[in-house]
Amino acid sequence: MGDEHLSSGGGIGSQNTQNTDGVVDKHIRYDRGIRIWGMHGQAALEQAKICLLNCSATGSEALKNMVLGGINAFTIVDNSLVTEEDLGTNFMVNSSSLGQMRAKVVTGVC
Repeated sequence: MGDEHLSSGGGIGSQNTQNTDGVVDKHIRYDRGIRIWGMHGQAALEQAKICLLNCSATGSEALKNMVLGGINAFTIVDNSLVTEEDLGTNFMVNSSSLGQMRAKVVTGVC
């Protein structure tokens, strides 16, 4: 079985930060990041493309935090299937995910 490579440019549930024209206000959505590393740091994060090797519980948590921070896109490389152990440790999978490719399940959540 080959490695599963899945990519996404989407984001995990974000607050409603659209103005009346439907345009996202980045200053509101990414306020914490902007206060921490400034506009130049936030812009770099928004251009970042992340490759996550193994979307275990730790990898999934790290990915969630990067997506919420505003990364541009991500790719997951993981050839593991969702197991019973994942159900107790990885918040991005559930019992209906058992036996499915873990990378595909996690990408679908993000």
